[in-house]
Amino acid sequence: APHQPLPDDDSPLDADSYGYGWQVGTLLGHPACFHVGGNPGYQALSVWLPLLRTSIVILLNDESADLCQILRQLLPAALNSTPSD
Repeated sequence: APHQPLPDDDSPLDADSYGYGWQVGTLLGHPACFHVGGNPGYQALSVWLPLLRTSIVILLNDESADLCQILRQLLPAALNSTPSD
């Protein structure tokens, strides 16, 4: 559940708020919960799209890579391969 509002940025992930370890918002208009993290030399992103029953996980061993650009490249495949009922 959302607990803390968040400011806007230029990410394809639009986080409205933060709650219990997850950012809550949208990804291309789809409701999404996600968490971005990293340590020196590494980056990580986990996205859950509950209405599409789809998850996206990106793990990088390069802290200089553009995580948002990689997400933009993967989105078409992830959104076009959602399971059907």
